Amino acid sequence: MSSYPLWYGGILKKINSNGGVLVLLIGILGTGFKVGEYYQGVKKDIEISGIKNNHCLDIIDIKEKYNGEINILKDSITLLRFRYERKKTEIVR
Repeated sequence: MSSYPLWYGGILKKINSNGGVLVLLIGILGTGFKVGEYYQGVKKDIEISGIKNNHCLDIIDIKEKYNGEINILKDSITLLRFRYERKKTEIVR
């Protein structure tokens, strides 16, 4: 003997015979849409992350380029100072 009321068993039989498959299909479709939305969100996050990474790499490349140019200019200034000091000492002699 079941612990459920008789009317409850009748409802379960009806759902299982007619609507159970429909409910199952709707549930599967709903889950599929949720998974699809999640996948699209993850894909979008990855694309945004990739764009940010590319942007950061561009900034690093520009920084390295300018640092190289700054170092060349520093070396040139040092060389000019050295030449100036040498000429200054030659004039004094």
